Amino acid sequence: MNLITQNLTIGYAPPRKSAITVASGLNLSLHAGELTCLIGRNGVGKSTLMRTLAGVQKPLMGSVLLGDTSIHQLSIGDLAKHVAIVLTDPIAPSQMTGYDLVALGRHPYTDWAGRLSDYDIEIVEWAIRAVDATHLAKLPISEMSDGSRQRLLIARALAQETDLILLDEPTAFLDVTSRAEMINLLRHLAKTAYRAILLSTHDLDLALRLGDMLWVMDD
Repeated sequence: MNLITQNLTIGYAPPRKSAITVASGLNLSLHAGELTCLIGRNGVGKSTLMRTLAGVQKPLMGSVLLGDTSIHQLSIGDLAKHVAIVLTDPIAPSQMTGYDLVALGRHPYTDWAGRLSDYDIEIVEWAIRAVDATHLAKLPISEMSDGSRQRLLIARALAQETDLILLDEPTAFLDVTSRAEMINLLRHLAKTAYRAILLSTHDLDLALRLGDMLWVMDD
C-alpha cells in the first residue's frame, strides 16, 4: 500500500497560541519497493514531517492517505499494522535481549498478555535474520553498541509487517562504514521485503547513490 499526502501543511498548534507552520503545500508519495531519502539541515522540520506521516502528530492542513484512507481515521492498533517508525531517541540500556526488543514489533497482533503465536515467532526470527542480527538475539541491550541497537530497531519495524517504515536519522550514531552498511541494508529490504521505506539522513553522498527518490527540505 502506498502513502500519499494532499496539500499537506505540517507544524505545531500550541494551546491558546497561533499555529507555527514548518512546511506547506506538500504533495508527496511513498511507494512499495522504494527507498526514499529525506535530507535537510538540522531544525528544518524533517522530524516533524516524519511524525506527521506516521500519524504521531496531526497536520495543520491537508491529509495523509494510506491507499484511499486517511491515517487519522485509523485506530492506533490498525495504524500500527500499516506504519512503523524508528525515532532517534536512544534506547535505555536494560537486560532486555535483542530478541525481546524485536518481538515488541508483534504487539499490534498479540493478545492482552503479549503471547507470541508460532507465526509471531516465525516473523520475529525472520526479521532478525533479515538485518543479519542473529548473533545479537540473546545479548542484553546493555551490552550492545549503538549500531547494533539500531539494527535491532529496524528488525522490530520489520516484525510489525507494515507497508511503510519511517526512520528518523537511523545512522546518526554510526561511523562512515556502518552508515553505508545500514543504508545498503535498508535499500535491500525495500526491494526484497517490498516495503516503502523513508529515512532522513545528513549523508548526501549515500542518499544520492542508494536512494530511489530524494526529498530535500529547506526554508
